Amino acid sequence: MSPASDRWLKPLAYLAGTALALWMLWFALHPRYPFQVDRINKDFGLWSLRFLFACLLISPVSRWIRQPWLRRWRRPLGLLAFAFALIHTVHFLLWGRLWPDRLNLIFARPYLTIGLVGLILFVPLALTSNDAAVRWTTPRRWRKLHLLTYPAAALSVIHEVMAYGPLKGEAGLYSVLTVLFLVNKGVRLVREGRRRSPPPPKAAGGVSSVIAKGDHANARP
Repeated sequence: MSPASDRWLKPLAYLAGTALALWMLWFALHPRYPFQVDRINKDFGLWSLRFLFACLLISPVSRWIRQPWLRRWRRPLGLLAFAFALIHTVHFLLWGRLWPDRLNLIFARPYLTIGLVGLILFVPLALTSNDAAVRWTTPRRWRKLHLLTYPAAALSVIHEVMAYGPLKGEAGLYSVLTVLFLVNKGVRLVREGRRRSPPPPKAAGGVSSVIAKGDHANARP
């Protein structure tokens, strides 16, 4: 796929994500039954995880099938993951009536604290998901900053499991994927570190010292 096609496909992806969010918000504001509000809030979190893990899967899949153009879709998927996580949090604060007088409950309940930390890790990732930020920070520093994606994903999954139940269904799948991603990234970072490390110094003297020793041994007294 050519970069030119991204000019209209990516806006369509953002438009589809916006339409999905607005549709879910409409149902949250006009529920037929009280339990639907809680369900919509949970769905916002699930959609954030779906976009996030689709973003994380792109890199290994693109290497496996040798289609590097797929990596251009990491940015829209990552931004949609952040947007749905932000809506999930704001909706919970307002619907759960934690804002503004009961914010202390966030720190009294571990699953809320973990979710908030995960969202905070998302913020610098979203703010630097543009070409200007890559040029300003340099590509190497930008890649280091975006390693925060992995702890953010891990915290999001822990929050999901603690908030809504045991490891089954999507939560179980994302838990397994998180472990695989962390192990794979750790191995790749170790390999890259070894390749960048300077070669070991050669033995002092080298070949010239061996020749000199041989000449000394053959010399007559």
